[in-house]
Amino acid sequence: MPTRSFGDFRLKKIEFNTHNFSPDLGYRGEIPSFTGPYITHEPDIQIHDLSKNDSWLILATDGLWDEISRKQVAKIAQENDKDHKTLVQR
Repeated sequence: MPTRSFGDFRLKKIEFNTHNFSPDLGYRGEIPSFTGPYITHEPDIQIHDLSKNDSWLILATDGLWDEISRKQVAKIAQENDKDHKTLVQR
């Protein structure tokens, strides 16, 4: 998510949680009893030793994995391995 690196400072540090700007201007209210940080710029990293049985290396954001399972991604990759344009679109 872009908020991990840019923006949403109020979710990262308490000093950005309060302000004097009106919600009518699009500013969110403060988080009561701030106990954050709630998000961080630190990525989630997994290490996997590749083997001869591995066919694909899929790099994706957590947003993809929120929407689709690893098995579904593998099936899409397998079904479209000769048509890279369709693969990317899917």
